[in-house]
Amino acid sequence: MNKRTAILLAAACTVLIGVWASWPVLKTLPDLFNVMRSFTVTVHNQSDYDIVSVETGIRSGDTRDTFTQGIPSGKTVKITPDLSFVGEGAIYLNYTDSRKETKEVIVCGYTESVSGSSELTIRNDDTALKQECY
Repeated sequence: MNKRTAILLAAACTVLIGVWASWPVLKTLPDLFNVMRSFTVTVHNQSDYDIVSVETGIRSGDTRDTFTQGIPSGKTVKITPDLSFVGEGAIYLNYTDSRKETKEVIVCGYTESVSGSSELTIRNDDTALKQECY
C-alpha cells in the first residue's frame, strides 16, 4: 500500500468514526430545527357559523396577537401569530363566531420557545386539537 492510499484510508476511517460517535446528536437535528421555527396553528372551521375574530396569546403573559381575517364556515386557515415571551407558558386561542359566541382553547399546552404547530378543528358543539409544540 502506498502512502497516498494509506492517508485516504485513514481519512475515511476518521470520518466514519466521527459520524458514528456523533450519531446521537445528529438524530436530534430535526427537533432542533423545529425549535427555531415560528408557532403556527391551522384552524379548520367545520361549524355552521363563520368565525369573525381570532386572538392568540400567551396564557402566563401579556403578549397577544389578533388575526384580522374571518374564517368562513367550511374553510381552513393557517395562522402564524406574532408572540414572544421568556420562560414557560401555554398558547391560547380565543375565537368569536357569527352568533357572537366566544370560546377559548389552549392550542399549545406547554412551550418554551413559541414554536411548533397545532391543528384546531372547530365544530358546532366541540373542538378537536392536535398539537406538537416546543
